[in-house]
Amino acid sequence: MNRTSLKLSAIVLLGFSIGGFRVGAQAYTTAPTEASNPSVLDQSSGTTQDVEVTRLIREELGKNDSFSTSAKNIEVITLNNTVTLKGSVATQNERTQLINVAQRVAGNRAVRNEITVDTTRR
Repeated sequence: MNRTSLKLSAIVLLGFSIGGFRVGAQAYTTAPTEASNPSVLDQSSGTTQDVEVTRLIREELGKNDSFSTSAKNIEVITLNNTVTLKGSVATQNERTQLINVAQRVAGNRAVRNEITVDTTRR
């Protein structure tokens, strides 16, 4: 990587880390909005409590030997006191169990379910 490319990469990374960047007249933001669909990358803009809730949910999912690999690898994103679950699992029962774990750990936070059942995963 040459020096110019390295500098450009550092500028882009700095822009993302402070919540946005500008290319020409167009401004881009990496901060999630209320109406946005959060991604795992958005987790870094969450509060310490949001990050801890995500960690605790992931820990609980990892402890449960009955969950499939796809269930253990669903996306868990906590932002603004809302936990979002994304991914695909093989059965409705597994989907329900994942939601129950998230609700139990999340306490009074909202749990947004975006888990789909993919019967081809059986």
